[in-house]
Amino acid sequence: MRTPSIKGRRKRRPCGACPRCAAGRAAVLMQRLNYSRRVPEVRLEPMTEDEYAEFRKRSEQNYATRIAAARALPLPEARRTATDEHQALLSAGLRTPGHYLWTAFEVDQPVGHLWLHVEAKSDGLHAFGYDFEVRPELRRRGYGRAITAAAEQKCREMSVVAIGLTVFGPDKAAQSLYEDLGFETTVLQMRKRL
Repeated sequence: MRTPSIKGRRKRRPCGACPRCAAGRAAVLMQRLNYSRRVPEVRLEPMTEDEYAEFRKRSEQNYATRIAAARALPLPEARRTATDEHQALLSAGLRTPGHYLWTAFEVDQPVGHLWLHVEAKSDGLHAFGYDFEVRPELRRRGYGRAITAAAEQKCREMSVVAIGLTVFGPDKAAQSLYEDLGFETTVLQMRKRL
């Protein structure tokens, strides 16, 4: 479709609307990406004992690796710390009051897990995400967004007013995802190795 001409010249489209200029091509690409991005539908189901046993082992290992790097701890010490902290937080396992451990499913396939702790504060209930993981082979496919959306819905159903979480420094993909989903940085710890 041609743009109406004025005195033999075509009227110029505003920047970003012309498919021939770089800004226009970028705008068209972003539209296509946004329209074609499919966010899977997931549901959160309470973990079974078997799922919990597998989760607990994997969660402790992953946490140990992260705190070893973040706190500059030797890995054996980080493993002991991870085990001790998990035991203190989940002293009754799946039945620990205030802790919610879910497996995320798309249809009947497990795609990840989520561990939230909910506690009362002066302004209402607050949730904290201790562990959240998408299965490695399913990452970068929208499951992180879907699990976060399902978690937010569960929190709304419980009248939670805020959700917090920790992102370890090197995990830029997670940081980017959470910022994109509306999470804000509240504390930033930094370190310089000498």
